[in-house]
This record gives sequence, C-alpha cells and structure tokens, in this order.
Amino acid sequence: MTIPTHTTPDGMESELAALVTICVNLELKRDYLLETEVNPIMSVPSQWDALTSDQQASWTTYQDDLNAIKPMCAGWPHDITWPTSP
Repeated sequence: MTIPTHTTPDGMESELAALVTICVNLELKRDYLLETEVNPIMSVPSQWDALTSDQQASWTTYQDDLNAIKPMCAGWPHDITWPTSP
C-alpha cells in the first residue's frame, strides 16, 4: 500500500494551489501512518496486550506525535519533523 497523494487540479498552478496540495498531502501521509502503523497495533487488544508497558507508551507517544501534525503546528507545512515508529 502506498501513501495516497493529492495533485493540483489542472489550470491551478498558483502558489496558493501548490501550498494547498502540500498541506493536503501532509495530512494524507499522517492519516496513512495512523491507519497502517498505529491502528493495527493499538486497536487489536491481543496485539496491544502483548506489548510491555514501555512499548505501549512508545506507541501512544507515536500516535500523539502523529496527531499533532496539523495546520499551524511547528514547521507547518515546509519543515515537518515526522516521528519515528517504535
């Protein structure tokens, strides 16, 4: 599965359209990482319960850090620091 992306509509080659495309793609990447990395661990009780408390804390921090990536966060939209998956 690949990270979904948004492209600028034809005829909209302005700086604003490019910025909107960048912002949408950042949100798509964040949502993709939550869906494909975090949810399979945190939403399956048998997988979550098999983790140590330190591992659970790492996954919770990762989820929180991903959720913090949104408009107006530090570095938005050109210098986002992506958290590392546990």
